[in-house]
Amino acid sequence: MADLPWNRTIAEEPPFTHVGMDYFGPLVVKRGRSTVKRYGVLIICLGMRAVHLEVAASMDTRSCIDAIRRFVARRGIPKIMMSDNGINSAGAKGELQQALKEWNQSHIKQTMLQKGIKWHFSLPSGSHFGGSWE
Repeated sequence: MADLPWNRTIAEEPPFTHVGMDYFGPLVVKRGRSTVKRYGVLIICLGMRAVHLEVAASMDTRSCIDAIRRFVARRGIPKIMMSDNGINSAGAKGELQQALKEWNQSHIKQTMLQKGIKWHFSLPSGSHFGGSWE
């Protein structure tokens, strides 16, 4: 049997430090008299296999960023986030990096310690690289 990946064997770090993220769905939800589609965002701690679920309104980048913000507000900022190479995940990474460049860096450094998230994508045609979160 092969060795475990390095991000699953770190014992000194808290839960949800290294996470994997994937979308599932759509789920049909009744809203008033109409039905709408909602998607689930599955975020898995790679170290202890704890699961966090969020709801996304759609498959677009804005909904992905909103789900990540809700996750960070509840569980803290992860060091490494891994996901498949979906359009919404790749777009969210680009928008988050652009927003970080536009912020007033000196003001942020004065008020709080800024932490970055390293985001790794699996190959576009290699969904089997996702392992636990696929």
